Amino acid sequence: GGGGGGEAGGGAGEFDGLEAAPERCSSSPLSSEAISAATESAVHAASSAASSDICRLARMALDVQELMASYSAPDQSPLVVRVGLHYGETVGGVVGEKMLRYHLFGPPMEGVDRMEQSCEVGEVRCSEAFAAVLRAHANADEFMLRPAGEVEMEDGQMCASYTLTFSTP
Repeated sequence: GGGGGGEAGGGAGEFDGLEAAPERCSSSPLSSEAISAATESAVHAASSAASSDICRLARMALDVQELMASYSAPDQSPLVVRVGLHYGETVGGVVGEKMLRYHLFGPPMEGVDRMEQSCEVGEVRCSEAFAAVLRAHANADEFMLRPAGEVEMEDGQMCASYTLTFSTP
């Protein structure tokens, strides 16, 4: 594992918890195919596999936020992230020559960026499209979606957004 930054008392493998996040969300890590499947175009077209992936993505986003709270930079300042989630049709593929990376392309990726840019540090923000699929397929008591205002999308239209959290018992 590991990479830049440092855990208070850090060392090699300091980000191993982040690498394990997908495994904690499922019996298998998210693959590029799973991520792609989770971005199918319409709520009514979501397959049972895609609906499972939507829930896994939501859990992973929240788990990453929780894990990041335990890390700090070398100057002891907290390492924080913002996460944006959106739903729609994308195309994916491997790009690059020296450092191959799987990358998703399409209008929903702009929605992901808009959701991430509009949320507070340490939050997970999702669009109405993502929230609708999550509501349709998640256990009613697992997640809480708190209205977070409207976000202007790339096409100029306003989109309702929600702050995503785990439900507390």
